[in-house]
Amino acid sequence: MTIAVSRTLLAIGFCLSAFILIPQGLNAQDKYHFVLEGKVIDFDTKQPIKNVSIVIRKTKIGTVTDDNGNFKLNTTNTNFTIQLSFVGYIPQSRDIDLSRRDTSIVIELKLKANIELDSVVINARKGINKVKEVQMGTVQINPEALKRVPLVFGEADIIKGLLLQPGVTNTGEASGGFNVRGGNADQNLVLLDGATLFSTSHLLGFYSSVTPDAVQDIMLYKGSMPAQYGGRLSSLLNMKAKSGDPNKAQFNSGVSPISVHLFGNGPIIKDKLTVAGGIRVAYPDLVLNNFPKQFGDSRAFFYDAILKAEYSFNKSNKLSVTGYRSFDKFRFDTLTQYEWQSNLVTLNYLGNFNPKLSLRVNANYSQFISGINGLQHDYEFTLKSSIAQKQAKAVLQYNPNTKNKIEFGPDIIYYNISPGNQDPSSSNSVINPTHIEKEQGREMALFLSDEINFTSRIALQAGLRYVRYDYLGPKNVYTYQTGVPEARETITDTTFYGKNESIKSYGGWEPRASLKIGIDDQTSVKLSYQHGQQFLQLISNTISLSPVDFWKLSDSHIPQQIGDQYGAGIFKNINGTDYEISLEGYYKTAKNMVEYKDGAILLLNPYIESSLLNARGKAWGVEMSFAKNTGKVTMQVNYTYSRSMMQVLTTYASEEVNKGDYYPSNIDRPHNLALIGKIKMGRGWSFNANFVFISGRPTTYPDGNYVINNTIVNNYSTRNQDRLPAYHRLDIGFSNISRRYATQKRYSVWNFSIYNVYAHDNAYSIYFKRQGGTIGSYQLSVIGTAIPSVSWNYYF
Repeated sequence: MTIAVSRTLLAIGFCLSAFILIPQGLNAQDKYHFVLEGKVIDFDTKQPIKNVSIVIRKTKIGTVTDDNGNFKLNTTNTNFTIQLSFVGYIPQSRDIDLSRRDTSIVIELKLKANIELDSVVINARKGINKVKEVQMGTVQINPEALKRVPLVFGEADIIKGLLLQPGVTNTGEASGGFNVRGGNADQNLVLLDGATLFSTSHLLGFYSSVTPDAVQDIMLYKGSMPAQYGGRLSSLLNMKAKSGDPNKAQFNSGVSPISVHLFGNGPIIKDKLTVAGGIRVAYPDLVLNNFPKQFGDSRAFFYDAILKAEYSFNKSNKLSVTGYRSFDKFRFDTLTQYEWQSNLVTLNYLGNFNPKLSLRVNANYSQFISGINGLQHDYEFTLKSSIAQKQAKAVLQYNPNTKNKIEFGPDIIYYNISPGNQDPSSSNSVINPTHIEKEQGREMALFLSDEINFTSRIALQAGLRYVRYDYLGPKNVYTYQTGVPEARETITDTTFYGKNESIKSYGGWEPRASLKIGIDDQTSVKLSYQHGQQFLQLISNTISLSPVDFWKLSDSHIPQQIGDQYGAGIFKNINGTDYEISLEGYYKTAKNMVEYKDGAILLLNPYIESSLLNARGKAWGVEMSFAKNTGKVTMQVNYTYSRSMMQVLTTYASEEVNKGDYYPSNIDRPHNLALIGKIKMGRGWSFNANFVFISGRPTTYPDGNYVINNTIVNNYSTRNQDRLPAYHRLDIGFSNISRRYATQKRYSVWNFSIYNVYAHDNAYSIYFKRQGGTIGSYQLSVIGTAIPSVSWNYYF
């Protein structure tokens, strides 16, 4: 038996033991007869508050509110007092009497008189005691706080906020997507109200496609994710759209140097139907002239819009519908124009049958379309690719007692991909039509998880997921000659599969677990493990994500990606959560990753597998974080040391990369330091600053040249053995909020910031070209100057 098989069987046995043996022992001792259920909401907005701590006084029985502000407490007593607390709100106590029957209550928390929170603007797991929660490797972002982070052109940005956290990087300035713990950008599962978002960027990576005004909660899982989620190896970014206020209408509008926005929410039918939504429209043409010539001659436009309606049948049953759309248009010059768009709609149902049993159902449709418009006379064309996904999932949650939270359910996804269609766009065009066959796939899963609290200090979250994937027809599948590299010339046969016929199947178990052991009330150590599979990969011939990329399903030639991640960490709080210190380490492996042959042809290639290579990867790192969360001066220091390596597996010398040895991946950036600080200055003013230092991205420089027909040609013998200069940047900003008391309805927020204060010319790439008979090196920088900006938001 191989080591990998033994490790997987051990993890499965560990999870099954937790499911089968442990809960029985706990239930045998369960003597809880009374249940308190309730909901915690904001006193002013009536919005639910997530992660409020609720504890029965003089006991160790407690819980936290869920995403909808709901909580349940099982107890043996009928009369007791509960204590509620959450960052920025006045703590509250409530006497409870359950002598007659189970009671359902609604508790309203008021903001503190000093409504400007002490905590750092971007605080990992804001409002949660990291020492006491089971999971590790998680980051929660406050969307409102993002608006006061000094960023380029003053535009609040979710992804750039995440990039200040340990373990999160990208490939460079103005890069689409993000990378987590050495994983590729396509290994991140990004959800908006349960629906997959395939593109996270506007303007080729300058801005996030979802504005913070549209969401009320942002959670990133860098390690072991809950068992109900799957399909990606690296991370889960889970965003929840804002819900409408059930009692009154609220609006906010704003303007920045590149965009305007308007968002609002409120009741349609009191206590029954609410809506929330808005739109952001950008006009970046006004500022593109400040960029290098490659960008200064460009033209761009984008917008995004969201609408969410929520209907409450009663206090136990709720239905919501969310629609989202974003659109981008970018023209580098007068000859080429890029367009891409995202569309999604999602339906969510929440039903609480009784204090111990609830059901969540999600059905969604998500689509991403990208393309190129060629505008050159007589060569006009359109090139488009797309991916569409239909998904349905149900989560049944059962809380048999205060020590167990069990979740179980099915999950099914249908994929439909159009890799590329090129057509002439005028009657005079000489471009010939080219259409690549569509792809279909089906992914089905069952999952089971249990969060078990053995004692107040020891807890386990164990999950098990089984996945079955089928690559479906109609499709022509090519058979290649054995013993030689795959190529069009080595095709020996073609097999046609009919509609919905299974061409190739993959699947297996996906165990995962997180263990927390409390050393004392202020210190804990944690361990985590996750095994996952991924049946979808992004095919890209660029370092950064671009509109010419397209998605590819696993098939007969491209197996599913398989990954394992191990994690360990120690967490320490000082004086409650005034100071938080954490140290996390991880090691992860992946196989069947996609790499590319030298000179690979990717666009409009019906034999795409002949341009791809099978690779395996490994990544490891240490993440350190220190946060000071209270006082006039708050700060956060995040540092990560990490490595990300790749190795191409091939039996053919002509396909070898780096002679078959491991080499740095495109996202290997060993040192990553982020300093975040805030000083409260009084009368609503605050000073904010960020400093980042990141190792340069790996690249490949020529190691020689030769002459062919009087032309100098560069020679490249290895891959990613060189490195760009380190990236570093300082941003500063001042913000002012005119709100003087918690119940003030109309107020404004001004932000003044300078991005890249000392105008450092960070290299995005270094390229080589012939000039005057010799070949010289040249640096391309996206932002090589300081950029001042001002933005204004008004709430009413």
